[in-house]
Amino acid sequence: MPCFNADAQQSATADGQEFQRGVQMAIDEANAAGGVAGNTFELVVGDVKDQSAGNVTSAVERLLGDPGVQFMLTGYG
Repeated sequence: MPCFNADAQQSATADGQEFQRGVQMAIDEANAAGGVAGNTFELVVGDVKDQSAGNVTSAVERLLGDPGVQFMLTGYG
């Protein structure tokens, strides 16, 4: 069950990196405990670069086309 983080963009690199590290720590902890209902997780990062609508759309469409991606999350609303 991979997850997605689209917050590694250049304009918020520090925030994106911190968010990504936090998500990876949570994934590592969950996987070390056997996952959730036997399912383990993998972080898949979709970099939206400058947060423009086109880059966000491109990252989301690429990940939506991946049958292994079960959910997406972001650190910004």
